[in-house]
Amino acid sequence: METPIETATLKQVKKATVPDNIRSMSAHIGLGVLYAVIGLGFIAIFGSNSASVMGTILFILMLGIAHGVIAFGAARAAPWARTSSMVIGCLMLLGFPIGTIIGVYLLVNLKWPPPTTQ
Repeated sequence: METPIETATLKQVKKATVPDNIRSMSAHIGLGVLYAVIGLGFIAIFGSNSASVMGTILFILMLGIAHGVIAFGAARAAPWARTSSMVIGCLMLLGFPIGTIIGVYLLVNLKWPPPTTQ
């Protein structure tokens, strides 16, 4: 006798076990960490010698913080986080090829369940 898990494909099992808002949250956490590492790497390599370098570093770190805030909202399926994720996903489409892949991933995972009210 076959169980439901044996007849389901791996994609169906993954889709059933991980909600889209959690997938989006994971992507934003990963991007936030990536931007933080890049920002700290810039500090380690270039130091704080010029204003343009510091401006670039601050911009990269602010992107990392923005992704962290969106990840926090995505974990709670907040409507503002969905909108922010959509905007960032659309902007990332312009960064061919890696940004395009990440942007498509963010946009595909926008079908979040409505937030629960208690």
